[in-house]
Amino acid sequence: MTDLSVQDLEDYLTGKLSGITVIDEKIEFPQDAKALYIEGEKDYYLEEDDQLNYVLKDGSGQVKLAQAESNLATFLQNVVHIIAEEENEIVF
Repeated sequence: MTDLSVQDLEDYLTGKLSGITVIDEKIEFPQDAKALYIEGEKDYYLEEDDQLNYVLKDGSGQVKLAQAESNLATFLQNVVHIIAEEENEIVF
């Protein structure tokens, strides 16, 4: 992980988005590279790549967003925006 623990990421996402469940995939499936499974109306995976950058994938494994060109704070704001938009939620 970069600067945040899995618990920090979980707390951030659940604090910004209602109606989702965040599961630490590394605890349940330690052999997987997945960091978090985000379950709402749709499924998402927040994974860490080889360069310790985050990647947001949808339930089918398609990359929705990659951190490579943005800092972590901007990336997480964009993750919240994408999920909120797709979940038809309003983020305050």
